[in-house]
Formats: sequence, C-alpha cells, structure tokens
Amino acid sequence: MPINPGRISFPRNEWPAIRRRLAATGWFYTTRVSRELGLYRKDRRYLAPWRQVLRVESIRRLRNLADHPFFDQLTTAQKRLISKFGTYEVIKLSGPDQSGDRNVKSMYDVITIGSATRDIFIRSSALEVRDSDRSPGGVDACFPLGAKIEIKELVLETGGGATNAAVTFGRLGWRVAAMTAIGRDANGQDVLAALKKDGVSAALVQTDFLKQTALSIIALAGSGERTVLVYRGASENIRAGKIRWNDLKAKWFYITSLGGKIELLQKILGHAAKNGIRVAWNPGSAELRNGLEKLSVFIKQVDVFNLNLEEAMQLTGRTTRDVKKLFGDLRGLPRRAAIITDGINGAYADDGRRTWHSRVLEVERINTTGAGDSFGSGLVAGLMKKDDLPYALAVATINATGVVQQMGAKRGIMRRYPTAAQVKRVPISPWS
Repeated sequence: MPINPGRISFPRNEWPAIRRRLAATGWFYTTRVSRELGLYRKDRRYLAPWRQVLRVESIRRLRNLADHPFFDQLTTAQKRLISKFGTYEVIKLSGPDQSGDRNVKSMYDVITIGSATRDIFIRSSALEVRDSDRSPGGVDACFPLGAKIEIKELVLETGGGATNAAVTFGRLGWRVAAMTAIGRDANGQDVLAALKKDGVSAALVQTDFLKQTALSIIALAGSGERTVLVYRGASENIRAGKIRWNDLKAKWFYITSLGGKIELLQKILGHAAKNGIRVAWNPGSAELRNGLEKLSVFIKQVDVFNLNLEEAMQLTGRTTRDVKKLFGDLRGLPRRAAIITDGINGAYADDGRRTWHSRVLEVERINTTGAGDSFGSGLVAGLMKKDDLPYALAVATINATGVVQQMGAKRGIMRRYPTAAQVKRVPISPWS
C-alpha cells in the first residue's frame, strides 16, 4: 500500500546536523511548542524538507523545562522559547531504514564511488627535496638508506577518493553515500566510523574478506608536497555483482579511481544514463593508462571531467604542460565542463565556449594530500547549489584551500557553503 506521509518542518540551518545524526545513528530528537503541540502522531510518517521520510518513534509532553532530556544541550534562546510556552513536546524521529518499512526509498543527492584508505601521515626533517628531471613534479624526495629516521609528526586519518569527496557533500548537508570496498579489519572499521561522523551513509560499502583495507603512507616535505606509498588492497576490488543497483538512486554520481576496471565504469555510466543521473569523473592512473582514444567514449557520458595537469598529460600522451593544448584535446567531450588543476598555478574550468581560471589563495601549505578530491567535490557541490561554473570554481578553491592547511585529507574540508564575500575574494577571471 503506498505511503503518503504528511510534512514536518525544521529550520534550514539545522538540516545538515539532523542529516548527519540520522546517518550516524538513524534517529534524532526535536522539540515542538505552541501550534505544533499534538500535531504529530506516534508511528506515523512525515516528509522532511530534504525529501526524506521520517517516522515518529515516541512523543513526550512535558511542562517543566528542567525535565527536558537534553536540557544541558539547549541554547539560552531555546530555553527561553520553551519557557515562554510552558508545555512542550520532545519527539523522537527515525529514518526509513530504522522503521522497518521497505516500501519507503530515499534517493541520495550524490553517491561517491571509488577508494577508501587508512592514511598515515609522517613529517620528518630528514626528508630532502632535490630537483629531478625524472619526477612528475620536478623534484624528488630522498631518505638516507640505512639510517634510523626521526619522525617529527604523525597523523592517522582516513582517505581515498570516494570517502574524501563524500565528506564534502555530507558536511554541506547533502544526502550522500559512499560506494567503496574495505577489508574485514580495524582500518575498515575506522573508515566506517569516519563516514558516519560526517553524515555519510555506508549502506553501499562492500567488505572484502580476502584483502585488507587500503593503506597509504604519506611522507611530507616542508613545502606540503608529498610522496605517497600505496597499498591498494580492498579498495580496487569493488565488485559489480555485489552492487545493489536498485539502491543506486541519486542526482549525481561522483566517480573516482576504480582500479582500472573499465567494465565496472561502463555499468555505472549505463545505470546513470538509464536513470537520468548526472556524473562527475576524476579517474585514477589505472584508468588513464588506457589513453584518450579509448576513454573518450566514456568522457562523453559524464558532465564534469576532472584531472590535474600531470593526469591530463598522461591521458592525452602530450609532453607539454600547455593547458590550452590539453583543453584542445578535451574540448567537446564532457557535457558540462572539463577541469584541469595545476597546483600552486591554480585551476582551469572549460565549458566548451569559455575557459575560467582560478588563482590559489595565499595560505601556508602544510599538506597537499586530498586537495584534488576536495577541489573536485567542492566544484560539484557548487554546481549542485548554483549551476554557475565560476561560482563552483570558487567553492572548489575554498574547499581545497582549507585542506592544504591541515594534516590529513578531511580535516580542512568546509562545513558550510562560503558566503558571498568569501566567494568574491577568490581571484577568478576568464582565461585564454
């Protein structure tokens, strides 16, 4: 029997916190006063403003403010409001997954797809940086062999393209799920805990019983540039046969590295096309090795195609760092925009008619790990809020700027959209 829920309202500034709480625990409490007393009924379902169906688990009507179960967490303004009306109700609400109702399906705003890792960041003064013609970035990081190296700083975090991007969307209040694979180990549990903390659903996460959760060891130089030692592990083992395709309902897919699994990419893009889902793609090196000729058919099926400069060179086979020539190879392929980031030289966005350039914001760079993920997800989050490429470029730049100032790929991710004044401070201009 179809469900036609009533409606329940919440202040818009509370939506992100409520959705994070729902993703982490499956329930939350709300307080109602005045005309809303008696409006809601136990066991009935109500539609929230963000289009999620909520079920009333319990209702307590109280008169004494001190009896409020979360009295110590109420703000002064909230206490005054409740006291003003005297009688109030404390209502416990749950999401559809906790109600046991399988007829209720909640569509995500975005599903991120790709890797999940345990990240270990180390910083040491013994790390020497030397110019090198063989290095993609023009420098090599060197450790003396045979020595015992003192580590100045050690940080344990979680990372991976799918989880880093998901946290951007989760913190900004979007309904988001991460589709990735972890091992049956402590690192995998840490990945799940980090997702829940930031309001990201882990309903689509797969568990690999043969491989361990992916692990990255990031050695940082003083400039914030890094060398990464990677164990791919379970993260490159997302299995199409284990995906609950009927649950992949979203407005956007944000695809990161798939470990070179082109058949999986084909199925994801086919599902997106069939269901009217917009797609952003930030491919990994394993996918890029296929070259532009083979991948162009897939790039034409995505809305936003995002690479850094070295990845664009790898994809096109060019040895030049000329952004204009690289865009010439990509122009007309993605449906909305092609993006090329170039470290401290900023980022470029091309929609086929016009190219925009964003310069970096001047801050102390501590760590560049996760900057690409935060930039790409920030750009898509900008497009989701306001379909304007310069605005999205500004949001992306601000998000990445926060990340490079912190150790770890997630710590600096923004928790709210930037204000108009903050967007205006990002130096963006047409580029040719």
